[in-house]
Amino acid sequence: MSRTLVANLGGEFALAGVGLPRGVSERLAAAGSLLRVYAERGDRLWLEAPLDAACQVAVPGLEAPGLTWGDGPSGEQLAWMSAPPLVAGLTAPAGSPSWSVAAPARARQWISRRFGHGLGREGSWGVPGSVGVTDEGELDGAVDAIAPGEWVLKPAFSAAGRGQLRGAGALDGPDRDRALKLLQRDGWVEVQPWIERGHDVGWLGTVEPDATVRELGAHGLEVDDRGGFRGVVVPAPGNGPPGVTPQHVARLAEVGRAAGEALSKAGHRGPYGIDGAVALDDSLCPMFELNARLTFGHVARSLVERVDHGWAGAVALRFGRGDGGRSGREVDGKHALAGTRTADGQSQADGQSAADGQSAADGDGAAGLRPAADRLQLLAPDPSHAGGGTCAWLANEGAS
Repeated sequence: MSRTLVANLGGEFALAGVGLPRGVSERLAAAGSLLRVYAERGDRLWLEAPLDAACQVAVPGLEAPGLTWGDGPSGEQLAWMSAPPLVAGLTAPAGSPSWSVAAPARARQWISRRFGHGLGREGSWGVPGSVGVTDEGELDGAVDAIAPGEWVLKPAFSAAGRGQLRGAGALDGPDRDRALKLLQRDGWVEVQPWIERGHDVGWLGTVEPDATVRELGAHGLEVDDRGGFRGVVVPAPGNGPPGVTPQHVARLAEVGRAAGEALSKAGHRGPYGIDGAVALDDSLCPMFELNARLTFGHVARSLVERVDHGWAGAVALRFGRGDGGRSGREVDGKHALAGTRTADGQSQADGQSAADGQSAADGDGAAGLRPAADRLQLLAPDPSHAGGGTCAWLANEGAS
């Protein structure tokens, strides 16, 4: 029986009632097409926006499902996120890597950043000094406690760096207006001291139908200088993420298991992941984020397992813009998914880098060409998309 894979990567914003600009929806649609790794013959794949089916590069081991968008899908589904109305009340097929779909009112509880923040404070897993606030006075107090240092404001519903606000010192001017808008929208925001990171890391698990937690392990994360997502590095079997000590990996696993147990108790069933980082002083913050859904860590791990790439070491999944994939150029410091930085989702929606104001659409990067044998293209850019489209590839990282 055919299924519909639901790449609702904008699910957090759907829960917040926020519409996404065209450029962001197109980037999410392109990235979401990688859920084809879970497709079987005859399946269809629902995306956030139209995508030319020819962008699905022929790769041995991967299906090229028919693409659909627009009105919500029906029938058996495998969803990126279970909560938005798009997938409410429908059930994923037995044996799928996802979950039985929860009612939106229940799933909002654990998809909200507020849930992970509470766990982080209770277990001392989160960013030291982070505070959840519910009104303007608490917001000012939290920012003033960090000033003159850098801070980042994260709304209850956001992902991959989108919709967040970063600044330094007092909260005033346009930043204040945006922060208050986020607070009014979600009723809660998290204020974190900005931490300069040496290595970003993640850990994956799944809450099984019988409520037990299954561990999938750690991986490296690649982010831009604003914390926006760029890619995943899946370590070689038996190894930890590049640059991360065995002690840090053990702590990640401890926190990841505990987060899974908390999600299980709350009623979540299905995949989840935590994002953390090793700071420049080599201290570990094990949980910046808790994601109660599929993540690109899951997708990358599944791609590495399913695709016959022939590499023995670590493998990276990376995203680029424009012709970055066709020319073989890696996109260094530019990214496909993180675009939006403001409360209204507008100012950097077309691929601008918040750090340098330059477009990430051209696919040019400081990194040179990689030999073809060291990369395997998965997704070609759709030239009709804003900024020339999004591309994706697997890259051989050698023995690391």
